[in-house]
Amino acid sequence: MTVFVTAALASCAGEGDPQATEKPPATDGVVRVGLYGGGWGDAVAATAGKKFEEETGARVEYVYGNPSDIAAQIYAARAQGAPPPVDIIQSGSQIREQLAGVGALVPLSEYQLDPDEVFGEIMQTHTGDYSPGSCDWHLMLTYNAEAFDDAGLDAPDSWEDLFAPELAGRVSIPSIATDMGLPTAVAYAGPAGDLSAGIAKLGTLQVHSVYDSTSDVLTDLGAGNVWVAALSEGGAWRLVDEDDRFTAVLAEVEGTGKTGPLGGQCLNDIVEGSENQELAEQFLRATYNPQVQVEFAKLAGYAPSDPVAKELLVTEEPSWADRIPNSDDVLTIDWPRYVPDLQSYVDEFNATVNR
Repeated sequence: MTVFVTAALASCAGEGDPQATEKPPATDGVVRVGLYGGGWGDAVAATAGKKFEEETGARVEYVYGNPSDIAAQIYAARAQGAPPPVDIIQSGSQIREQLAGVGALVPLSEYQLDPDEVFGEIMQTHTGDYSPGSCDWHLMLTYNAEAFDDAGLDAPDSWEDLFAPELAGRVSIPSIATDMGLPTAVAYAGPAGDLSAGIAKLGTLQVHSVYDSTSDVLTDLGAGNVWVAALSEGGAWRLVDEDDRFTAVLAEVEGTGKTGPLGGQCLNDIVEGSENQELAEQFLRATYNPQVQVEFAKLAGYAPSDPVAKELLVTEEPSWADRIPNSDDVLTIDWPRYVPDLQSYVDEFNATVNR
């Protein structure tokens, strides 16, 4: 069920914030943002939402749900010639490719504000037609170090380690319906990136569960039902910070010489047909503010893409220096290669992977 929550919070802009003194005119409008709930949604409301509402006088309505479900609502509205259900969708690379492919997103060339003003320093290197990522996210192995020690298992450093006999029934992987699903198959797709082969290999893995929401797998990890899980880095680092039994690693993808994979970017797009486009751009402006991105990283566990924000984050929280990988060492995913055949991969996963 879709839930609407209105945030009415104070600003998080601090001293030295380059955008803090450039306040747009006040308005009593409402911008609707479609996004994940849980820790992600809380972090957005506590950072970008706070700054946006104080600077503009506008309100935010948060539409919580999986990006794929929110995208389905966007498709349905377009088919009916109705206004979109949200002004902004926060998603990943997979959903972005699909929505952009049918013209459902506003390209940078149609922004009412200067994209450099909206997105800041990151635009220095951005070459895409749509908004840059606010963060990169990696797929990680998160494991219970105590349970591994008790079982005499070495710490996992490769995706192949999930096939250890001692881990049978103690592993959890994400459903293909989540943003983490295809990246997990890519982790077993080999150097040729054969996604069908990766899905077939997942079908031989003896799992405890195939999860549809991060909260479900976190519950299983905390209870000891699951010893190791494939998690996005945000969920992984939040768990590590909250429970000292757990450790997270960027694992080796066999045959590639790389770790990861890089699952995608944290993307923020304005939906075509929005009646609040300028207000939506102001929300993105708050989202990409460097200090906002630093505070978001601390709360949500995802490192910012903006170089200024990265420097600020490491300065304020030195432990993050070890959490931000060298991009040359991480396997990236060729999303345009896979998205056209997405439904066939979904069917293969559902028919092959045991639940």
